[in-house]
Amino acid sequence: MNATLPKIIIAFRKLASTFVARSERGIAIFIAKEEGETEEGDYTPVEASITEVTDLTDLSGWSNANAARIGDMLAIKPAKSVVVTIDSTVGTVAEATALIEANYQNGRVTMIGTSTDYMALATWAKQKKSYHALVFDTTGHDSRYVENVYSQNIRFSDSWDAGRNGQGTLIRSTATTAEILPMLAAVLSKANVNGASSKVLNALESVTDVASPDTVINSGNIIVYNDWSDGERVVRLGTAVNTLVTFDNAEDGGDKIEDMRYIEISEAADMIRQDIISVYRDEYSGQKKNSVDNQMQLLGAIKDYYDRLAADDVLNNASENTADIDVESQRAAWVEVKPEAAGWNDNQVKAKPFQRNVYLKSNIQILHSMQNLYMDITLD
Repeated sequence: MNATLPKIIIAFRKLASTFVARSERGIAIFIAKEEGETEEGDYTPVEASITEVTDLTDLSGWSNANAARIGDMLAIKPAKSVVVTIDSTVGTVAEATALIEANYQNGRVTMIGTSTDYMALATWAKQKKSYHALVFDTTGHDSRYVENVYSQNIRFSDSWDAGRNGQGTLIRSTATTAEILPMLAAVLSKANVNGASSKVLNALESVTDVASPDTVINSGNIIVYNDWSDGERVVRLGTAVNTLVTFDNAEDGGDKIEDMRYIEISEAADMIRQDIISVYRDEYSGQKKNSVDNQMQLLGAIKDYYDRLAADDVLNNASENTADIDVESQRAAWVEVKPEAAGWNDNQVKAKPFQRNVYLKSNIQILHSMQNLYMDITLD
């Protein structure tokens, strides 16, 4: 029989080798409000539904406004575009998110709604910690799972219809940035760990620039701005940030470190966490004994996974990118049943796995995309 690598190492290597490709498979989800029918005084609401749409989908079943928004999303070509249809009068955000949870493990969710709708969507995303809510002109979220678009006046390009395959009807007058939410959900979902900051938004002709953009961005808002590209006027997406503005390295399992304010870092952290949980669940949980040897094998496989992500510029190869037993947590668990464990040294704690629990800790550095350039030029 040939000697082979443990299955867990093979599984992690496969995930590492496809990490960047998988990051482009983000799911953009649009909650579309549609009007029901009134007949002889009775109101018949639209039945809630969820649909994956493609360029071949007939969008005539939606209103012109929603067909245009769906077309905007499709023109960006994210891996998956999903529409959740609810009734505009009696449909609720909770009804929509229930359908999303039943069909998708994660995704970026948005809608054209009221401030109450956006608050409900944001609250749900913060509770679930596996979906990202893209909302409009609301405050107080302070979460890496919520992204807020700042209110500006925008003008769509007259040529954008071609990119949307002529679907729907857009009002060509000045509108608020809420109208780009479906498209922006697709942009962010497609960019994922590669980053979307400074991306040209071909759909837009112009925008009313924010007076103090740095202040607005640092307050946890996404903006768009006028710029130039090859001598042509363009509109770009500002720094792709979420609403996280309160940082605490020790709180919430790393969800509140400052790097997590950037969407690309948050997305990469999500994928790494999901990869480790997935392999552990498939190859270890309930299948292997909680021994030191098995814990060391798991840690070695995770470190190998990190090394491969560093080779692909996902992690910084100049950082150690470590994984180890969380000695303090494991000691605290033992102290609950054996008070004398408080006096054990670190090696003694590592040698004694606690019941069915595996306590690990990790320290990694995810690479940012280049954005700001600082350069001094000296003329002799």
